Amino acid sequence: MALPAGVSTCTVTVGSALSVFGTNASISVDVYPVYGGNAHQIVWSATGQPLVDFTESFTAAAGSVASFVVPHVDQAGFINGSGAAVTNWSYVATVTYTSSTNSIATRTVAFQPFRSEEHTSELQSRETISYA
Repeated sequence: MALPAGVSTCTVTVGSALSVFGTNASISVDVYPVYGGNAHQIVWSATGQPLVDFTESFTAAAGSVASFVVPHVDQAGFINGSGAAVTNWSYVATVTYTSSTNSIATRTVAFQPFRSEEHTSELQSRETISYA
């Protein structure tokens, strides 16, 4: 199911990883929204469609990038269960890189994609999550 009509979105891209030996790693990304307080969902007010805070997973083969689409966090139109406006929530991504020898590196980063910017968040100053 697609996001409701009118929701402004951006594409989030998780860059590929390369070891010091030149080996590419596959990528697995688990991402979820953090709406704040006790909120476990927000609602797109124009349609009444709730967006629940469960985790989604995305993968990419070695040498590729993983990408996914999320709503911008600073747009009007989202409300909580009480009808109050909800903006400026964040997302948390846990990125797992797995080498051909099954070595694993995991990084976690929180990010907030705003409508008016392109941004790159560094993960442990080695990997990046970009959105535009």
